[in-house]
Amino acid sequence: MKILIIEDIASDRDLLIHYIEKVATKDIDVDSASCLTEAFALLAITSYDIVFLDLGLPESKGNDTINKLQSNLKEGSLNNETIVVVLTGLEDYSLAKSAVRNGVKSFIVKNDMNEKIIKRSINSIYTHCLPKRRTLASWY
Repeated sequence: MKILIIEDIASDRDLLIHYIEKVATKDIDVDSASCLTEAFALLAITSYDIVFLDLGLPESKGNDTINKLQSNLKEGSLNNETIVVVLTGLEDYSLAKSAVRNGVKSFIVKNDMNEKIIKRSINSIYTHCLPKRRTLASWY
């Protein structure tokens, strides 16, 4: 499984990578980008199963960030079936609802992020959203 993390705060990015590596110890490859420009360059050459997207990036904020990523996934990436999980520092549930309407599969508030929440999010995507079903046994 290929995962891309788009997060400009190094400590948040490192923590998320730590949780992902604890949850899925096999068959996983994690890349990261600190802005959309870097992410779009990676998406042009690599097919990702999941993108964790921070909504507060240097060049974009909120729904605009989601829209830019979704547009790139449809037009400029190798995999237009990539699942998007939003990360935000805001507990704005109206934004969460809007994100889901825009095709986001999961919404995680950074202050609530822990190993259990990341595991639940990835397992849900792994079993319900990815087009090629895989057995959960390969994750442990």
